[in-house]
Amino acid sequence: MAHGRLPGDLYSTLQNLPSLAHLELEGCEIPPYFSPNPAAPIPVTTLTMSESVARTYLDPKLDDLEETLELNLIDDLQIIPFTCLLPNLRELTTDDIDVELPSGVPAQLTSFTLNLPYCSGNQSTLNAVLQGMPNLAHLSVSISSSTQYDSSAPVSTQPQPSVSLPSLRTLSVPWPAAGYILPGALLMHLRVTSPIPTTGAALSVLERPFGTGAPVRDAALYLHTWDDEVILAATRCLPDCEALEIVSQHGAPSDKFLFDLGIQHLPLLQNLKTLGVFACPPPPPPPTLPTRRWIQVDLMSDDEDEEEPPAMSEAERQRARQRELERAANEQECVRVWARYNRHLGRVQLGGLEAEVRTWLRDTE
Repeated sequence: MAHGRLPGDLYSTLQNLPSLAHLELEGCEIPPYFSPNPAAPIPVTTLTMSESVARTYLDPKLDDLEETLELNLIDDLQIIPFTCLLPNLRELTTDDIDVELPSGVPAQLTSFTLNLPYCSGNQSTLNAVLQGMPNLAHLSVSISSSTQYDSSAPVSTQPQPSVSLPSLRTLSVPWPAAGYILPGALLMHLRVTSPIPTTGAALSVLERPFGTGAPVRDAALYLHTWDDEVILAATRCLPDCEALEIVSQHGAPSDKFLFDLGIQHLPLLQNLKTLGVFACPPPPPPPTLPTRRWIQVDLMSDDEDEEEPPAMSEAERQRARQRELERAANEQECVRVWARYNRHLGRVQLGGLEAEVRTWLRDTE
């Protein structure tokens, strides 16, 4: 269901669908359940709810109380939010960190996906929510791409308690949430989705023991600044890794380092099938507001009269094209040599700050 105010008979409809397991709500206003009679549960086990509001109160203008209930029964009225009628819930996707759930349901969730529309910076709130979800196997927290990440912003030095999620197998979260959730988790899939501010912090993620019985199969780290030591640590600490991705916001590895990487270090990852090493510069800052309310323009001017930035000369274009061709040739030679030392490696992505990301696939024929 998508977009609009849902009718009051929503509850009776859903309660009469005993086989309903998966429900998606997008852009909906959801009225609360209200009745003097006990509420029957909704059998949904997987809920995806985005840009929706589950009201916890009655609105006489919207809910037609007089047409629905006898006035003398109002004193016995039960008002229950929609999400509190889902006792069988196991998987939840939402953009509301304060979503209200029935008692006991958070503890039985096995999958929780939280898509935040902005970066609130309140790590303690997230920690408190996750403390009540000890059986999570899958956790994903993302922040809207329109949110600007400020790597120069001061990081709180106030210690945060670690979150114990012993059943966790898949983790995709921004920094610094990853640092608080990793202890004790037997991860198989790890992705840090916002820049890790220092090399030391990135090394602490890789060098942290991930327990036994659930080796990390794929890992993706997003670095603020490239440092060769991070990928070298990955080759030492993740021996069972099949897919590795190291993305940097600033800086990139040298051609010589890349060449040596595939010969001396990648062979330590005997099961490696996919490798990505490339730069992802930060998005441009949002436009600033004009300082003047009125701007003088010449109504007689033509667009062609406006000054344009100087174009690159033909010689400059030739030099830029030559640099790009040389880098592509160097990367291709790296990958060709790597293939001899890494027999399972079948997909490689490489790219620098000023170069496009290229992908090479092994010919299996």
